[in-house]
Amino acid sequence: YPKFHDEKLDRNYTFNILFPKKKFDNKILRYEMTNLTKLLEKYLIHKQLDTDKTNEALLLLKALNDKELDNYFLQTLDKHKKDLLKKPIRDIPYYLNQYKLNDELASLEFRRQNHSNIEYLLSTVDDMDKFYIANKLKYACLIINYRNVLNADYEPIFIEDISKYIEQKNFQDEP
Repeated sequence: YPKFHDEKLDRNYTFNILFPKKKFDNKILRYEMTNLTKLLEKYLIHKQLDTDKTNEALLLLKALNDKELDNYFLQTLDKHKKDLLKKPIRDIPYYLNQYKLNDELASLEFRRQNHSNIEYLLSTVDDMDKFYIANKLKYACLIINYRNVLNADYEPIFIEDISKYIEQKNFQDEP
């Protein structure tokens, strides 16, 4: 990391500020730095969650399912699915988030041992397929581009199968 020359960043100075009545102990200071780093990491995670409402919702849904708060879980899931449906573009993150929401619903239904309805499973698998196909095509295009630029010898797998699948399925209704 960069070298800082301010005396307030000196280990002895910092230790004396933190522990004015103790003799300098580098081990204690390192432990405190580790604790500070852990707090900083938790802060960064928290700030990231503030910017990513879907992951925040997924964590909430998991907690509600773990606590068996089924009605609140279903209300929360419904709200977040409606919010997701409002997005005009069905891109890779859309299908990933749709899949994750449906996966949480599947966890609830498995816990409840609901075997009478498989619609949630079909929806989960459908969104997982769309996520996988879109992501696979994205990376296949990148690989093909790099292959052409760098003269590399690599052929992405499943591309022909995915192309056939896309031709068979009607994705015209997908925004």
